[in-house]
Amino acid sequence: MAKFAGVSLATADRVINNRTGVREVTRKKVMDAIDQLGYEPDPLAARLARSKKQKFAFVVPSDGNLIFQSIERCWSRLQASSAYTRVSLDLVFYAIDDYEELMQQLHQASKRADGILLAAPDTERSRQIVKGLTEQGIPISCIFSQVGEKGAHRYIGYDHTKLGRTAAHFLRLLTNGQNGQILTHTAFQGMAAAQERLRGQQAYINEHDWPVDLVHMTSSAGESRASELFIEHLEQNEDVIGMICMGHEIADLLAALRERPDLNGRHKIISVVIDMDRHIVEALQEGHIDAVFFLDAGKVAKHAVRLLSDDIEKRRHRQEGSILPPQILDFSIFVKDNLPQWALSLAAEA
Repeated sequence: MAKFAGVSLATADRVINNRTGVREVTRKKVMDAIDQLGYEPDPLAARLARSKKQKFAFVVPSDGNLIFQSIERCWSRLQASSAYTRVSLDLVFYAIDDYEELMQQLHQASKRADGILLAAPDTERSRQIVKGLTEQGIPISCIFSQVGEKGAHRYIGYDHTKLGRTAAHFLRLLTNGQNGQILTHTAFQGMAAAQERLRGQQAYINEHDWPVDLVHMTSSAGESRASELFIEHLEQNEDVIGMICMGHEIADLLAALRERPDLNGRHKIISVVIDMDRHIVEALQEGHIDAVFFLDAGKVAKHAVRLLSDDIEKRRHRQEGSILPPQILDFSIFVKDNLPQWALSLAAEA
């Protein structure tokens, strides 16, 4: 670009970074070259040239949470790819219902990191914590699930309302529009993503006058009892036509159904997963699951790191009213006949 404009690299750098010491006629030549070439500054190249390294903290719930487990599994690959872009990563845990610990971990992370990637419940307390930090100028992006609409600077993840609608549509096709009950269970009710999926499912059912009842299974004992709740409900209700459940529940549910041949095979099952493993693939191949909706946790994390890095480099989080557009990723839908090779290799490794 400097060569095209007929100026030195130093002069081009001054213009691009809006520094003084450049005559107006020269500045115009550089700006014209930028317009003609469609040049955009590369934050990575600039950071490499300055030998500057960024440090980000992933703050995620522990206690067996799916997000924590999935991030942990792809952590080494994520660190390796981030090292190339001169970004170092910390993984920080908190108990999902302990807001004092969440606040403490976020404040500690804000002191040692340039930016924070957060997965947290959408509650008034968590919104206050996030808003307080962003008002101090700390860059925070929410991953997987949003925390309020005006708290964090950006959301990176999936459109969970669309996911819920699509799952309901797919189940309607699988059941040929049969009437009855649809069972659904979502762990960690406080996550906005869980509520958005439920609203999406119910909205689709209402809009298409589908004569089904969406039965949301809840348990004060936590997610570990999900399969027991499904079985108990199936025993008492013969009109259940389908189930929509999270991936971590499916292994226990299928094991329980195998022990109950009187209940097995009567329902269409959709599983929503954020981490594919061989058990999910085998269940799909063997017909125990009818469809899998895959939300790639590694993909979310990788996009989040890259986008947060770019936002900080370009100081977007410091702009007035700096609630930045969400980065919505596409989820994948797998059935028995369209599994990609990388998924088939998971089963082959067994």
